[in-house]
Amino acid sequence: MMPSLDRSFSALIEDMDGRGLLDETLVCFVTEMGRTSRINKNGGLDHWSRAMSIAFAGAGVPGGAVIGATDKEGGDVVESLYTPYDYAETIYRKLGIGPEQRLEKPGGLMVPLSDGGRIIRELFRETPSTRFLSACNHKSIAAPGSEPPPLSWEPLF
Repeated sequence: MMPSLDRSFSALIEDMDGRGLLDETLVCFVTEMGRTSRINKNGGLDHWSRAMSIAFAGAGVPGGAVIGATDKEGGDVVESLYTPYDYAETIYRKLGIGPEQRLEKPGGLMVPLSDGGRIIRELFRETPSTRFLSACNHKSIAAPGSEPPPLSWEPLF
């Protein structure tokens, strides 16, 4: 990514690992988009809106893996295309929130959390918790025969 960020992020992960915090903590580093490899007329870099970088650590994520690839310019995904919905769905599953969970907006409108995202399977290794999630068909815990309660949404403004 960049030297100062690499040092800081790796120090955070090493410290959390040394304290045993990574077993139950999911750390996500997400970029908004990629940058072109050429300097533009204003002396900066333009955006690659079709590719971005995400780093995951902890919560059973296998370390050291690289998932997916872009073309030689870094602008288009050529292997393992995932969407922001997939990223969201992966985080929800890591938190134990299943695909049937809905968000209740003001006025009672129920909406899905990730709009059809799919989990990034490479970020799940076989552990007791992922075996449990697999056995439950990736549904969050609720009383048998009942729907989980909706999450509520309150506007900040």
